[in-house]
Amino acid sequence: MALIRLRVLVWIIAALFAVVEGRLVLLQFVTRDFWESEARSSRTGGRAVPFQRGSLLDRYGRPLAEGETVHQLTFVFQEFRRETPVGQLLGAGRILLDAAGQAERPMTVSALASRPDEWVSFVLATSEEQIERLPSYVREDLEFYLRRLLDLEAKDFRAARKEQADKAAPAHALVEDSLARVEEAARRQLGAIADLAQAIETSPAEFIDLIDEEIAEIAAAVQRALAGSPDPESVKQQRAVQKDYESRQRVLERSVTYRAVYLVSLVPERYRGFEIRDVQRRSYPEEFENVSPTLLGWVGFPTDEVLKVAEDDWLLFQELRSRPPEEIDVETAEHIDWLKLQIRHVDYTADEEQGVTGLEGLLEPVLRGRRGWQIVEQDSAKRDTRLLEMTPPIHGLDVRLTLDVELQLACQRVLEQGRQEGAIVLLDPRDGAIRALATWPSPTRQEIKKEYSRLIADASHPLSHRAFRPPGNPPPPGSVFKVVAAAAALESGRVNAGTAFTCDKYLAVGRTQLKCMGSHGTVTITTALEKSCNIFFYRLAGVVGLEPIAVMARRFGCGEASGFGDPARLGLPAGAVSIGEMACPLQAGSGVTFAMRTAIGHAAIDDVTPLQVAALMAPLANGGLRVRPWLIDTIGGERAPREAPASIGLSANTLSLIRQGMIAVAETGTAHPRDGTDLRPYRVAAKTGTPQAEGEKDHAWIAGYFPHDDPRLAFAIFLENVGVGGGAACTPVLGALLAQPEFEEEFAP
Repeated sequence: MALIRLRVLVWIIAALFAVVEGRLVLLQFVTRDFWESEARSSRTGGRAVPFQRGSLLDRYGRPLAEGETVHQLTFVFQEFRRETPVGQLLGAGRILLDAAGQAERPMTVSALASRPDEWVSFVLATSEEQIERLPSYVREDLEFYLRRLLDLEAKDFRAARKEQADKAAPAHALVEDSLARVEEAARRQLGAIADLAQAIETSPAEFIDLIDEEIAEIAAAVQRALAGSPDPESVKQQRAVQKDYESRQRVLERSVTYRAVYLVSLVPERYRGFEIRDVQRRSYPEEFENVSPTLLGWVGFPTDEVLKVAEDDWLLFQELRSRPPEEIDVETAEHIDWLKLQIRHVDYTADEEQGVTGLEGLLEPVLRGRRGWQIVEQDSAKRDTRLLEMTPPIHGLDVRLTLDVELQLACQRVLEQGRQEGAIVLLDPRDGAIRALATWPSPTRQEIKKEYSRLIADASHPLSHRAFRPPGNPPPPGSVFKVVAAAAALESGRVNAGTAFTCDKYLAVGRTQLKCMGSHGTVTITTALEKSCNIFFYRLAGVVGLEPIAVMARRFGCGEASGFGDPARLGLPAGAVSIGEMACPLQAGSGVTFAMRTAIGHAAIDDVTPLQVAALMAPLANGGLRVRPWLIDTIGGERAPREAPASIGLSANTLSLIRQGMIAVAETGTAHPRDGTDLRPYRVAAKTGTPQAEGEKDHAWIAGYFPHDDPRLAFAIFLENVGVGGGAACTPVLGALLAQPEFEEEFAP
């Protein structure tokens, strides 16, 4: 019998040994990778390394927008809750209120700051009986808070509780004078928070409210994440999600004074949970701060929709990673790796600036870089001890523009002085490089920042860049278009230098009476351009017809956008958005009067932008080559795509006759010297226009190029609803522009 018992005992021992050995094998081989990963995560920390946003430079490399380093104050709730007396009181108080069915009772930093003695007494009144009634995972959290508040090691805390015979005794009975000591510690920390509030130039109450708002947002984010998780009822899942959100850095202040940096850096243990980070922020050098904000655009922080993309990536990453190994195939594993890269390096974070409008928005894919990532070893106090892994950031690319900032500012000054809604465009007629795109009204960056809602509602549309995106319907070119009609007529062979028509101010076409601004007598094509004679061009259209004029308009580029802000044309990667340039297609129509009105810049060609009009002047200046305006010179030092000038088929005779007429415009024609303005010394070739605006005052144009014997700039000036002729309204503006120091230096008479 004894032998049988001995054998049974041996078998039991052998079975137990097999179980233990099997468990060891499981730990050593089967789950080793998992536990090694868990061990690493318990003593390592990961953090993003910010990139530097690329700069916007003018043609000479002068910075128009660049990055600057600012000091940002962040908040990590997990560290605050675990490592500070206020955070520990907050964590313990919430557990106790929830257990007592008083979750609706406010337990906030603000409430604690107003009555620290009351909350200390409430938390330290916790008895052993209360602790034992809690679920195990909640009990562990409460025990952690209590022992930290009582300043006891885990083993000493357990020993003291065992020695406490009275299970209803409060926790503060475990350590003598603990109530006073914890209250003093809480008041000291609240004093540190008040000091930090003053350093960031706000009141302690407002700063504490800000902290409470962030804590509330974290709780809401946890609930949102759990609602979309595969197992929202799982305690393990709940704690993992909570830990993730609470360990993230939350931005309290995007830019703080150096005094705040000094406080947090000098005594970091006094400010556990708060951290100063150096981050890149967009800045606009003071000298060039207001270089057309509606052109350069501005940056902003990501919208909720953009941030939701990042949140969805994170939730999917967590869900895929939590699947059992047998459910993770190669494709899923690759997707997990891709999501990790997106989360670490690509997805926008709440404190990362994003290009919103203008060139900042258009060029976002190249100006924005990629975050780097650090993995560091940390000690028990979460202090970094060693860098384990580093993926460096990839900085954004610098973009050099064709813009000449001095010419741009000169154009802006002239429009500002005249205080007339309109635009000025300058481009190099030799290749189409844009040198200036000015518009007015043009609010400053500060005005846009502070008064954006008012500006959006302003009837003058100050946020519309009139050079390439006029508000409402774009204006007609009016008589400026006559240079194109003249080119069509001369190239058709039906009109030549000797062709003459008589203008006596009116022309009857059936029942329609067409009108000229003057009575010019018998004129040829050059004189008709000089005097801007409508009757000549009405008769010209009657001889030539609509089709040759429409064909020539398309050769000049009428009816389509220049493409200077087209992402596809610029070769920008996915994510780029158009800058919003208008195309203004030609209008369909028929009949004699439709052709006649087209010839003077209405009807078929009833919409243009100042940029398109400036581009119309280039072939007349450069010998008959159409240029596509371009503004992006280089991206990251590499030449941006652009189109080479191409012939539109103008003969030397056609060019000569049109140029003669345009030179005469500035000498004796519609832009003749007046009121102290004389364009002749600058050798300007021009064409004026006065298109009618239905129900409004007439608009005004002047466009052309200079110097006419060596053209280096083509231009277009547009003034909206001025109610007087293009020559009278625009000639003084062009004269004032050419008299600016920036032009005097290069184009002095």
